Amino acid sequence: MIVGEEAFVERKLAGRALMKELLTLVQLQQEGDAIIASIGGFDLEYCGQRFCKDGYRYTTTLMRTALGLADLAAA
Repeated sequence: MIVGEEAFVERKLAGRALMKELLTLVQLQQEGDAIIASIGGFDLEYCGQRFCKDGYRYTTTLMRTALGLADLAAA
């Protein structure tokens, strides 16, 4: 698994790095799309958007090649 620029072999360390990256983006209320990790050759995309005055929501999507998308509920 690759999170950001760093490759991980151990699942526990990879999961910890992924959660840290995700929490940082949520706390900053980052808008737009960003690839935050790669899992088994598939990209994990983060998409954040603001709405109304104080609203914010995000989704994470596992991007599959040529077959479409697989949503992962994270919010």
